[in-house]
Amino acid sequence: MSPAEICGEAWVPTLKDFKRYLKYKGFHCERPGKGDHEIWQATDGRHVAVNASHRDKKHVDIASVRQLAEFMGVSFGDLVSNIVELTSA
Repeated sequence: MSPAEICGEAWVPTLKDFKRYLKYKGFHCERPGKGDHEIWQATDGRHVAVNASHRDKKHVDIASVRQLAEFMGVSFGDLVSNIVELTSA
């Protein structure tokens, strides 16, 4: 099974792999957010909202990936590549 799916035109990782990557980068789940969102906090205190895809609850939604990419100062594609690389090892 692929570690990511096509969501529109973008590849997105599974929710499990996305959370694993967040933990690897030092984030922790701080609290639940609205609906099924979770709020993850970085070591510097900034927050990232994590939400499951509307199409498939096994994958993270594209907005969560975009938010983390912006937060980390990398492109969407580079972030997804980094997640796949870490979680497929």
